[in-house]
Amino acid sequence: MSRRIALLVLLACISAACASQAQPASPTSGSPAAGMPLPSATNTIQAPPALQISTETPTEVPSSTPLPPQVTPTVDSLIATSVAQLGPMGALTDISRYYHPKGTPVKIWRGVPVIPEATAGQEFPPFVYSYTAKASLDQANRYYALLAPTLGFNLQPGSGSAGTADQAVHNVTYYSYQLVIVLTSFDSDPGQVIVVISKSP
Repeated sequence: MSRRIALLVLLACISAACASQAQPASPTSGSPAAGMPLPSATNTIQAPPALQISTETPTEVPSSTPLPPQVTPTVDSLIATSVAQLGPMGALTDISRYYHPKGTPVKIWRGVPVIPEATAGQEFPPFVYSYTAKASLDQANRYYALLAPTLGFNLQPGSGSAGTADQAVHNVTYYSYQLVIVLTSFDSDPGQVIVVISKSP
């Protein structure tokens, strides 16, 4: 009986040994396991999963500095009435208020070119733009005479003078139904011209 048990134990040990030799040995770091294929150079790398792109419309982030509210320029009611009755000339009943413009001049105001020699310019919404230029009255007159047909001036401009000595003032006025351009020069500064443009809506 004991011999049979010993024989069974021996058979069990032999079976276990055979089974363990049939299993591939686990590879050690640095050396491939026997019977395991080496990685080839043609193995492909699996691409990462595609990114999920959000289709939601981004919401506008409020600015840290709020924008100033839109300011509608106030229009003097007397000027508005004058323009309604007299056209663009109605805004120039007190033209001297536009003789000292401040700011950088524009090149074109509402379709009307500004002399390139302009040194300062200012808009007086909604009807008037005024600017000064380093030019004589004659130079400014020649500039706008060339543009007159394009701007819709069909008549010859009117001219006039007033005052005496160095306070004498000279002007040339181009006039049409919707547009008036007044060129003004003072004898105290003949190298500068003041140009006041009035255009009704």
